Amino acid sequence: MKHAEPDFHVLDYVTITKDKRTGLVLALGGADQAAGIPQRAGFLDVPGPRGTYHRLPHHLSVQERHRKATTASHALLAAGYSVHLDPFPNDLAVLDGDREAALRYLVQLSQGPVTPQRRRSRRHC
Repeated sequence: MKHAEPDFHVLDYVTITKDKRTGLVLALGGADQAAGIPQRAGFLDVPGPRGTYHRLPHHLSVQERHRKATTASHALLAAGYSVHLDPFPNDLAVLDGDREAALRYLVQLSQGPVTPQRRRSRRHC
């Protein structure tokens, strides 16, 4: 009896990182089908020496770059791609080891946008 090889459901590997030389946040690798996912998160297609890569626009604030990089990584993961997101552009990275702050941030994200009504209700807690 011959056993079949296992099926792996991970597609291609994508790296989202900050280029140390230019300071740009880049998305590298992945299949051609993955290209649209970072674009929906705000990445731009740029022709490079080894083919097209994706980067975030220059004018974004650091906070916007972090948010867009984190959003792109989660969308790629949800689509089945393997993703390496460097700690710098990762909104959820905890560089100083403050896990409680990261958990509070995740709870805040899961509750949706803060409306004026939610702000008032927080004051009464």
